[in-house]
Amino acid sequence: MDTKLALTITLELVWGAVVAIILQYTEFGQWLDKHLTWLPALVGTGVAGIIGVIYFGWGIVGMCALFLTAAFIPLFCRAIANLYQEWRQMWRHIAKLSFPPSDDDA
Repeated sequence: MDTKLALTITLELVWGAVVAIILQYTEFGQWLDKHLTWLPALVGTGVAGIIGVIYFGWGIVGMCALFLTAAFIPLFCRAIANLYQEWRQMWRHIAKLSFPPSDDDA
């Protein structure tokens, strides 16, 4: 195994471990994992691609980035739509708590 490949694999393993530790053991990481699962995947894949430049060069990594971007766009739109729905439900719930129905409404 040549030095560039060993360096790339080592950096990828370290990056993956750091992301896994953050998602598992921090409050923010657990929140991300529950509510915005796509974001750590997007960032993790992006950084892994940038690390991959060390061994593969910009040409192959750039092409992979193009394909991954095309795949992530629908997932991103879906996640934003789901977040918007959660936000609307939260405000509906707050409105019900703030303005309970009165006897006049019945």
